[in-house]
Amino acid sequence: MRRCHHRGLIAGLVVAGLMAAFWLPARAATTVEFRDEFREVAWDGSDGTGDWASDWVEVNEADGPATGVARIEGNALCPDGSCLVIGGPDGVANRGAMRMVDVTGADSVAFEFRYRRRALDAGSNFVQVAVSTNGGATWATLGKLQFDASDAVPQLATFDLTGYLSPELTIRFQMKGGGLMQS
Repeated sequence: MRRCHHRGLIAGLVVAGLMAAFWLPARAATTVEFRDEFREVAWDGSDGTGDWASDWVEVNEADGPATGVARIEGNALCPDGSCLVIGGPDGVANRGAMRMVDVTGADSVAFEFRYRRRALDAGSNFVQVAVSTNGGATWATLGKLQFDASDAVPQLATFDLTGYLSPELTIRFQMKGGGLMQS
């Protein structure tokens, strides 16, 4: 099987403008946005009206936000100039990034992000998008972003997390099968 490599990467996914929004039950609707635009090379980005319960945490590595399989970088695939990148050459399966938000008192929760995939030699590679209600002890899969195509423009993914309300609501992007994901 012939493999085509680009900068040592097998496949790519860009996720930018990550947002979790929830609505508090009240007489007037109240919306709180937990947003990270990845404007800085740091795990503590917060561009919304609410404060995240934690910084981004690398999954199965710990080499900081500028290097490694999970990293923040400027990239031509990033719709806003910089984004969360997860991936690299073969052998990066089960690495990724996760972040917690406290949605205590929320009536409903929506989670959305924009992404772009770059499929070079993707094989069975995909990024699993998952949610946890207990800080990461157990996970429920929300979706899989397959590397079976390349996206010319950013795509929007939206998930209703109302069934996962918790003070330890955690979202995770995790590479499965190897390859590259950008968030």
